[in-house]
Amino acid sequence: MEAAVPSSDDIRAALVARAEAYAEANKTSLSTIGLKAVNDTKFLIRVRDGLGFNINTYQRVVDWLDEQERAQESAA
Repeated sequence: MEAAVPSSDDIRAALVARAEAYAEANKTSLSTIGLKAVNDTKFLIRVRDGLGFNINTYQRVVDWLDEQERAQESAA
């Protein structure tokens, strides 16, 4: 049986949910995450609002979140 391929809506929702969880846990905003990750304060807002995104920019945000989470784990 083949695994279901996630849709662009699934990918968008997962990225926004992850960024929102990080923002809440760290008392920051999606705009700040976008600024720090890809120098674009509106990126995550556009993604949340259903607009398209570039896979390279998406990956840079994921990589930034990964890096921040690893740093927090190391500091704990």
